[in-house]
Amino acid sequence: MRWVWLVWVGWLIAGSAWAENYDALRAGIVKVTTTDGRIGTGFVVQIDGNNAYVVTASHVVEGEQNPALTLFQRQNDPLRGQVIHLEGGDPRGLALVKINGNLPSGLVALPLAADNVRPDESIVLIGFPLGGGAWMPVVGQVGTPNNKDMTMSAIIEEGNSGGPVLYNRQVAGVVMKQSGEKTFGKAVPISIVKTTLENWGVVVGNSSRSTVTVTAASNPEPCRLCPDMVNIPAGDFWMGSADNEPNADKDEKPRHKVHVEAFRLAKYEVSRAEFEAFVEATGHVTGECNAWDGKQWVSKAGSSWRQPGFEQSGDHPVVCVSHDDAQAYIRWLNQQTGFTYRLPIEAEWEYAARAGASTTYPWGSDVDDACYYANVADLTSKKTLNWDPVVSCADGYVYTAPRGRLRANGFGLHDISGNVWEWTCSVYTENGYDGSEKRCVGTGRRVIRGGSWNYGPVNLRSANRNGSNPDNRFSGLGFRLAQD
Repeated sequence: MRWVWLVWVGWLIAGSAWAENYDALRAGIVKVTTTDGRIGTGFVVQIDGNNAYVVTASHVVEGEQNPALTLFQRQNDPLRGQVIHLEGGDPRGLALVKINGNLPSGLVALPLAADNVRPDESIVLIGFPLGGGAWMPVVGQVGTPNNKDMTMSAIIEEGNSGGPVLYNRQVAGVVMKQSGEKTFGKAVPISIVKTTLENWGVVVGNSSRSTVTVTAASNPEPCRLCPDMVNIPAGDFWMGSADNEPNADKDEKPRHKVHVEAFRLAKYEVSRAEFEAFVEATGHVTGECNAWDGKQWVSKAGSSWRQPGFEQSGDHPVVCVSHDDAQAYIRWLNQQTGFTYRLPIEAEWEYAARAGASTTYPWGSDVDDACYYANVADLTSKKTLNWDPVVSCADGYVYTAPRGRLRANGFGLHDISGNVWEWTCSVYTENGYDGSEKRCVGTGRRVIRGGSWNYGPVNLRSANRNGSNPDNRFSGLGFRLAQD
């Protein structure tokens, strides 16, 4: 009965006087497809010169940095978007996706309704329901709204997630639907949508073709929050460990050739002072940290990036931050600066660490040269902590070292090996490479790279990789920023 009802209502609309008006709105409604096959709907809220900005539900694109966007004007030639804002982990969260250039003619930005819709009003949904038609308008009715949710008297299919709820041909809400739910439709009302867009710095006009601008909350000149970035040229390299490399693990196989596009990588890891500025501005809470207590690794109350179990100054790399903490920092930084930062893809990280070399370590083949380039478990650590194995040199630091105190690699990156492990955005595959190393998609354990102050020779190798749950925090784990 459900599909009979939906198709019947869709037929009524198609034959009504509304059809022409809703045909025009289709030009601003977008099909959103992720690499792992999720399908949702989005809609354009802003056209700014050669760029357009699309709103969708966060669960449609969570874990995906570059979803495919199919426009009504280019149904056979999807564009690649870039997720620039995401309310991750919130079933009612929103996301903002940027389309960079190459916009088709006729693209429109949908107008937003002035106020929340009253109960019993008729609304229209246009989206991509699984098993239904694309860009097909379907009528529904508003239930009893509250300050957080709008209910609708129509069962929403998964592919409708993130699409607009239309009232008088204006956006009155954003459809929310998690895969697997069996319930009548719910949406985020326009009042919350507008507040979220304002918090992201999006200034929206009132006409469907208005050109509006995205403004950064803060864009100082020079940018005091912006990290020092190094231009990494495009190129090909052999990723993974060679067959004759000592201490290689199965997760480093097979060795394979990878092409990396040009990108930018931060010269240094994110510092404690930089992370502190984010926490002070947002009130972000990180949680407990797994730290060394002199005898064993333990997670105890009170441990955190502020108290990792050893002394740090502001120019040390921040530790005790999870993948989720890093992503929260990045969202805040992007909003504050107007630029788009992200975590590096695993292949990008190894390519940048090698800097054109095929040697075991970023600096060469002699592990005892480590202390010129990397803060690692060494003779200093052995003397103080009685650890073994260690490299046969001394860098002078037992725990983390201030950023940039040791030599840079061939691309000018400091501490790419040692000091702290660094989060990437790629999913970890413990049985070897399967292509996940070349993208940011999926859920589960994330790849961490580089080793840290408490690791010895094996983990300093350029090919060495490890995996960690996204919510894991320990006192040898931090992150470094990347940028397209």
